[in-house]
Amino acid sequence: MDKDELKKFVNKMLTKKGLAPVTKFANDFADGILFQHVFNILFDEQIDCKLKPSELIEDRMLNWNRINSIICFNYLQ
Repeated sequence: MDKDELKKFVNKMLTKKGLAPVTKFANDFADGILFQHVFNILFDEQIDCKLKPSELIEDRMLNWNRINSIICFNYLQ
């Protein structure tokens, strides 16, 4: 699957769940919130990592740390 096919797939999945399609993938995924939505859709889960939307790099890093600790260390064991 190339990059364009992946973008189409992700946008189709998001719009099917009532979420807005992504236009700038790097910017839209940067804070981790959209990643959490995609994870929940793909795995039919309701994981809530308590993420905060923010433009601050420190908050975004904290969001990704929460994702790592909840999804990677707890969920996938």
